[in-house]
Amino acid sequence: MFGRKNSANYSLDLSRSADKYYQKSPPQIKKQFDKKFEILCKYPEAGYPLLGVLAPLWAIESGKFRIEYKIDQLDSKISVVRIGPRGDIYKK
Repeated sequence: MFGRKNSANYSLDLSRSADKYYQKSPPQIKKQFDKKFEILCKYPEAGYPLLGVLAPLWAIESGKFRIEYKIDQLDSKISVVRIGPRGDIYKK
């Protein structure tokens, strides 16, 4: 699924840190993330735009986690920038 085009013509890439977080997650959490990734590939604006210094990032929640991403409409690409617990993701 990652890096390949789907029927909606959006591909999905994970940043190094997002991929690391994804790979370390338990299988049931990975399934949760995969469902959100599928939704984002079909409907990139399914999440909500972040404001202030975090613009132009978008975010979508997945259980107790938040996925932050960029939408590149020109290249039909979703770039996942960061994944983390909802309460901790902005502390760094």
